[in-house]
Amino acid sequence: GPSFGGVRQTMRCSSSAAIVLQLALGLLGCAVIASPPTSNGSPMQPSTGPLVPVQVAQDYGIDVSFPIHHNLQQGTWQQARYSQFMAGCAKKYSRSSCESSERSRMTLNLVQPETQINHTERGFDHLRAPSETMDALWGFWREHQASMQEEAWPTGNTYTNHWGANPTFMLSLENRAFNEGRAVKQKIWNSVKPLLEEWTGQRLRPSSLYGIRVYKEGAVLAPHVDRLPLVTSAIINVAQDLDEPWPIEVYDHLGRAHNVTMQPGDIVLYESHTVVHGRPAPLKGRFYANVFVHFMPVDAEGNDLHVGSSESMAAGRRLAKLSPPPVQREEPATPTDGTSKVHAAAARGDAEFIRRAIAKGLPVDEGDANEWRPLHEAARGGHVEVVDQLVHAGADLGAVTINGGTPLWWARKTHGPRHPVVAYFENLGAPEISDLSGQDEL
Repeated sequence: GPSFGGVRQTMRCSSSAAIVLQLALGLLGCAVIASPPTSNGSPMQPSTGPLVPVQVAQDYGIDVSFPIHHNLQQGTWQQARYSQFMAGCAKKYSRSSCESSERSRMTLNLVQPETQINHTERGFDHLRAPSETMDALWGFWREHQASMQEEAWPTGNTYTNHWGANPTFMLSLENRAFNEGRAVKQKIWNSVKPLLEEWTGQRLRPSSLYGIRVYKEGAVLAPHVDRLPLVTSAIINVAQDLDEPWPIEVYDHLGRAHNVTMQPGDIVLYESHTVVHGRPAPLKGRFYANVFVHFMPVDAEGNDLHVGSSESMAAGRRLAKLSPPPVQREEPATPTDGTSKVHAAAARGDAEFIRRAIAKGLPVDEGDANEWRPLHEAARGGHVEVVDQLVHAGADLGAVTINGGTPLWWARKTHGPRHPVVAYFENLGAPEISDLSGQDEL
């Protein structure tokens, strides 16, 4: 298949015995051979159609290629690789902060899936992305790929080995310097949502879509489940330039490992809140660029079907499923000048007012004349409970104010790096983007 990195790739697979062995180690037995690009340098146009075959490893599961629920068996080469991974984190931060992050990751992997609802039998699928999705993404990538910015990660975060020579980069769809970014974002929402709704049989509400994340040589993505409200999700491969495949390792609802190799224009659908997914083998090549699109299943009244706190579950607390909040008679007033009563309630931390607004299905993520949304107000006000309510109601974590930034940017600017609101956003992996001077501030 074609690589949008300027080469066409041909897969040459090794013997079946070698493939079985390498799958058991979390790898694929194939090499990528580069050949000249197409005449116009453009990728072949994908179309949503037949499923792409998924290579299944029947002989290994949890805690083989990388720690998922528990530490690995001592004396294995996988454990040696993981020890090197942790040593790099400790050198950048501290051993205690890295180990704390790992405890939270593995505990969430273990606890959250058992508290949540699954809507598909296997938990993931692999096919070609809609053509309208890829047309928009490839055009944006072609025009702006040189403007990607290095991402900032919380202290001790171990979801990627971003320390040292392995930083990740983000090409934000929210950067106002790119006039078409928000239009591209809306096209992705509109084209991916019906695909996921058909797959799950559920009504969905958008949760998160930041931009194109780019991994570089040596990158590792620790196997994890996504934090709520990232539930029904899709990975879209935009471009890659590899020396060998970099499969995503996913664990189905029975705990069986699958290695999925994606090509530009491929999309993997997955229930990201319960399906452990990662890339434990280091990337061999120049780069790998993905978009992550997240939705939340809702009922006919718009109430979340998946509730609870990932932060609590990462601490090991198994929470019972909560009931949707009751609908109240009173209704927050409709705004008249762009700044609504929902904005005001978020700014003062009025969680009860926000709860009623959400229960009535009122708009809680609309911007005023300066693109301030209630989530920005709650973040600037330092109100963790209101922030959590708005995030679970589908507020856009990547929304940027005029002459300002995302909710995380405002929280850090107002309260400094140690405030609970900042920690909340960082645990979600929220983007930290600024509109000042038209550049991302990461």
